[in-house]
Amino acid sequence: MPSYIDARGDLVKLTDAFAQQTLQLRLSREALARYVIVNLGWAEITQLDRRISIRCRPSKMTDMTLAALLYEVSDHFDGRIALSVFGSEWSHRVFFSFQSFFAFMVSVCPGMECPDPWGSQRFIRTPISNTKSQFSSILAQARLVSSNLVDADGMVRVLGKMLDARWSVCRLDDASSQSVIVALSDEFDNFNPSWRAQGNGAKLVEFANREYGSWAARHQRAVVEKMADTCENVDAIVTLPLIGEMRLRYECLTLPVRRADGSIFVVCGAIDAPTINLRKASG
Repeated sequence: MPSYIDARGDLVKLTDAFAQQTLQLRLSREALARYVIVNLGWAEITQLDRRISIRCRPSKMTDMTLAALLYEVSDHFDGRIALSVFGSEWSHRVFFSFQSFFAFMVSVCPGMECPDPWGSQRFIRTPISNTKSQFSSILAQARLVSSNLVDADGMVRVLGKMLDARWSVCRLDDASSQSVIVALSDEFDNFNPSWRAQGNGAKLVEFANREYGSWAARHQRAVVEKMADTCENVDAIVTLPLIGEMRLRYECLTLPVRRADGSIFVVCGAIDAPTINLRKASG
């Protein structure tokens, strides 16, 4: 059942009782929906599987309706957005990235002061207790595997059998203080099928997305300085070459390991968690 965003930016369930008591209207469901969209400037939003369907009339929408719509879509986008816009008649568009949808909506709502719903902070992480982490049950085994297996590709395969997650292994280069990718698990193929071949020996800051890579590399260096396992929730807006801009939300393990030869490996695990939302919490 669709939800509606009213002129104040509030989510409304457009039931018959609400229509009669609040709007003093007795109309069929579709006629009522078109009335609040076309005449009142409300936005209709429906989520079906991996598609979000939206109907709105931009020229009638308030800035609060637009802002609430963008926040709602950014929280739930996971595939494509089907947009129906009313001008003199209905027109229809499909968007495969939130950023393209955001740019279009701002362009057809001239003069509206609407902040980017993802905010200016692109990458956010917050610590969680190791004992409350999904990685807690395998931390000791992961440390043992990472310390003793020589083959990094074998390492990520063993870790993958221990827990269903994306695994990566980086080596901290003493000369440059850079994180260098040693191995990636198969799950990274979902982002780019050629990454595992390209990534072996690549600097993390130059891999896939420089800004995100630099942020991750700084975190790895901070973890290595303390030589202590860390678990965090991550909410990151990342631009990927084959996909475009997307929101990654995941629980992350960063495990520093000192090898017998004195080298340091950083083992990272990531479990996708779309319920993580650090943006509203961070203000």
